[in-house]
Amino acid sequence: MMTNTIHFDQILLEVGVPNKKQMFQNIASTLSKKTGFSEQQLLLKFLNQEEKEDSAIGNGVAIAHLPFTEMLDTKIILCRLKNNTEFNTPDNLPVDLFCIVLSPKENMGMGLQAVSSLSRIMNDPFLCDQLRCLKTEEEIYAVMNERQIIRRAA
Repeated sequence: MMTNTIHFDQILLEVGVPNKKQMFQNIASTLSKKTGFSEQQLLLKFLNQEEKEDSAIGNGVAIAHLPFTEMLDTKIILCRLKNNTEFNTPDNLPVDLFCIVLSPKENMGMGLQAVSSLSRIMNDPFLCDQLRCLKTEEEIYAVMNERQIIRRAA
């Protein structure tokens, strides 16, 4: 059964980037310090994934799925960009919310389920507007937790 429960393992706020490639470089650099993967490994994964399929889903949101053989469980990262970044989006809107799903390559189903749930959740314009306006990571975690509680009660 698919779930709409999402927990961001990490939130990066106000990531400043002039373009998509620089965004990938900046995020790869930041994540390399927190994940144990090299900046080059992460950057190559971003670029290869984007070459195969554009990660933009519309409404200013993009989701990248990066499977790694070294991963044991799925991690989800939210990056709120300081500047709108041009992607090849279905609605021609630039991206300012970029989500990354790092998942075990050996269990692609786990990562794909996370991407599917994340896509449904990030398809909510009201939630995306909230994520754009909140000032701190704690506020974002609180909104996401509240949303999960409301969804379970419904």
